[in-house]
Amino acid sequence: MRHDGDRLVLEGERLFDIRDFGLKPPRILMLRVDPTVTVRIRLVAEPA
Repeated sequence: MRHDGDRLVLEGERLFDIRDFGLKPPRILMLRVDPTVTVRIRLVAEPA
């Protein structure tokens, strides 16, 4: 979290493994897809 002038900015990142949710990593033909997914968020709040 940081202040940017009169705005408040909140940024975060989290790595999820789909196997933790009981899902199998998908396969496309003979290729395996990485079971991890990175989720990033950026929220900006400023006065109206």
